[in-house]
Amino acid sequence: LGVYGQDLEEILLALIEEKFLDEERFARSFARGKFQIKGWGRIRITSELKQRQISSYCLRKAMEEIDPEGYLQKLEQQLRTRAEQYNNGSSNPFETRQHLAQYAIRKGYEPEIVWETLKKIFTQ
Repeated sequence: LGVYGQDLEEILLALIEEKFLDEERFARSFARGKFQIKGWGRIRITSELKQRQISSYCLRKAMEEIDPEGYLQKLEQQLRTRAEQYNNGSSNPFETRQHLAQYAIRKGYEPEIVWETLKKIFTQ
């Protein structure tokens, strides 16, 4: 915008004081949005925030936006939806589970949680 020097510093200071430029607010909003809309897991969200050089304090605050119960429900919902979509012509349950696990792990969910959820889905 052609603003330099002291004017620029004053504008930035005002934006920070008014919470328009706020790293924690960005991190919380990013985590909430990527989880709810894209269905990303904690690992992927954390990785993306680290790439944006977000502080560890803000990373912890961002992870607080993800409800633990909602997290497991979202994972189960995604796995069930993907299982319905996945039709490779094979009825091999091992192959289906492997495909679903790889899908969820790529989305950023923890492998232990993915395998527990798959076990729960396939024993029902």
